[in-house]
Amino acid sequence: MIDNLDYSEDKTYISPKDLFNQILSKASSIFKNKEVLLNDYIPNEIHFRNKEMTQLTTALSPILLGNNSVNVFIFGFSGTGKTLVTRKVVNDLLEIGKQNNDNISCIIMNCRLDNINTEYRLITNLAKIFGAKLPDTGLSLAKVYDKFFDSLNMNNKKDLKLVLVLDEIDYLILKDPLFLYNLSRIKEKYDKLYLSLVGISNILNLKSRIEPKVISSLNPVEIVFSSYSADEIKGILEERVKLAFNEGVVAEGVVSKIAAISAQEHGDVRRAINLLRLSGELAQRKGESHISLEDVDLAYKESEKNIIEETIHTLAPQSKLVLLAILNIIEKKKSDTIFSGEIYDEYIKLANKFGYRELTFRRVSDLIYELDYNSLIRIQLKSRGRYGRSREVGLGFSKEVVPRLEDIIKNDLNKNL
Repeated sequence: MIDNLDYSEDKTYISPKDLFNQILSKASSIFKNKEVLLNDYIPNEIHFRNKEMTQLTTALSPILLGNNSVNVFIFGFSGTGKTLVTRKVVNDLLEIGKQNNDNISCIIMNCRLDNINTEYRLITNLAKIFGAKLPDTGLSLAKVYDKFFDSLNMNNKKDLKLVLVLDEIDYLILKDPLFLYNLSRIKEKYDKLYLSLVGISNILNLKSRIEPKVISSLNPVEIVFSSYSADEIKGILEERVKLAFNEGVVAEGVVSKIAAISAQEHGDVRRAINLLRLSGELAQRKGESHISLEDVDLAYKESEKNIIEETIHTLAPQSKLVLLAILNIIEKKKSDTIFSGEIYDEYIKLANKFGYRELTFRRVSDLIYELDYNSLIRIQLKSRGRYGRSREVGLGFSKEVVPRLEDIIKNDLNKNL
């Protein structure tokens, strides 16, 4: 809703058409091209990721040099450019392959968003993409593989080089890890397919959850994306500002403020871009001609509150218990971070208090990782010298909203009983 429109009652008739045009006029004074602020936008040039882009391009280059299969694991926190760089490199790979009349195909799936949590679902989806008609359930895994291979025979007259990108691959690995071994040996089942797997994950130590024989069979190239610095986030935002907004719309200091907030809290450039977009939308609703620092503050508070609360409401009860345990410990210790080993005892107390079944330490550990997937917490590996390494857990949001979130979790837990 636009706040600064004229709603006064008088004898002058204002048609809905005129009001629509008035709203559009105010909106167009802010945005020039809002699409460049959306998550699926791929810029022509990706800044501050030359090293990672070169590593991935080099890793996948054998696909163009012969019938070779290569596998890549990409690690890094949310919003560090993993998916963006992968899409850019793969798009260019497909273009070069087409120029060379090479039979290269690429499929990109998000295991979490597409609910691919078993090998059965993965191969079923692949078979359907290549034209197979089969039910979601009721067939054996071997039969599903046969259907997949049959679909390849129907659609390809020569050997196929398939690049399979699995974003958030940890969602599948943690539930059905043996699929990796079967994919690595797929050439033994079907000699016309050269499959290259690119797995993307937020979990830096995901390899520790995979059996050594599987890693040996995959032999993946590993690429790690570090978090963006404040200067890098600022540079990216400045490029988007030029494309997204009319000249003079973004007030001085707005980009620096968003970059500083993002670098301090999460280093997630996607969330920084979203905050820039929301600030513009807020200024637009208010009927303003520019985005102010106040708009950034208001957009930040509103976005953090809405996103976090909606995410928490969608969590399963056991995940809510784990998150509540983390919040409790951080409040008791008056610290911004805690070690993951501290969480389980507090979780047990809360499970008993609210009347829920106690999960094993291993399962709670998995739920901690899932909270990291949802950006509710942030996990980092910390060296403790001769005591080895441990996981440090911090919040993915401001501590100011903790009391409100605790109330939401407690109410939800009581409702679910």
